[in-house]
Order: sequence, then structure tokens, then C-alpha cells
Amino acid sequence: MGAQNIHRLSAYEMNSEILSRACIVTFCLLPLHVSIRFAVAQCSTGQFYNVETTDCIDCPLGKFQDQFGENSCNMCLRGQYQDQAGQDSCYDCSVGRYSIVTGSMALFDCIICPGGWSQDQPGQGNCDECQQGQYQDESGELSCK
Repeated sequence: MGAQNIHRLSAYEMNSEILSRACIVTFCLLPLHVSIRFAVAQCSTGQFYNVETTDCIDCPLGKFQDQFGENSCNMCLRGQYQDQAGQDSCYDCSVGRYSIVTGSMALFDCIICPGGWSQDQPGQGNCDECQQGQYQDESGELSCK
């Protein structure tokens, strides 16, 4: 066998709409009309690139995407929710509330902390139990008494 002739694509060729010739290992494929699309890089935040349909699609409820050109969305974490499609972040559950579910799609997934428990931070996945000698007889409170 002779020397291998490997053609490395330049940035210009990689970005061209039609690849007219590909040469690898002394064998050339004559005019291949292969569409090279970089639609992934075109999707904005709040969207993902669907490789099957080659479309940018809004992230569904309970998910978000804060980066450009991604091929999936991220689920909202515990203590968060997203009730709108196509968003680049999730909302935090408010203080006095928590959510144990990832991918929450609605505010009602943020549960009020019961009596005997409290939560003084937004976006939490649990409530804090009152320490010994303290109590909380109301629900949804920031601290124990």
C-alpha cells in the first residue's frame, strides 16, 4: 500500500453547506452532496436541538436550558419548579416551602413545611425539624420558636 492521503477539513469546509469531495486513504468519493448543518449551535437558551427533526424545540415544563446549542434540557432540581416551556432557569420554592421532586412543573409542587418544621431558605428540597426545646405550631414558617 502507498502512503495514506488524509484530507483534514478546514474551518471553511466544515462550515460550508455542501461538502463536494471527501478524500480519505487515497480513495476519493466524488461529489457527495452532504448537507453539513450546525443547527445545534443555533438553538437559543430555553431550547434544545432535536437530532431527529433537526429543529430547535422549547424545553418542556419542569426543565430548562441555560446554554446555547445543547441537545437536551436539564430537569429542575429539588426545591425548584418551571411552569412555562422554553425557559433558561427554574423558579425556587419560596421560604417556608420545599419540593422533593426533580422536574417539578408547577408551584403547587412546593409543599408548605408542616408544624414542627421550618425553612428559611428558598429553593430547598426539605424542611428543617425544630431542635429539641423549640417548637413550631404553624405551617410554612421560617423558624422555630
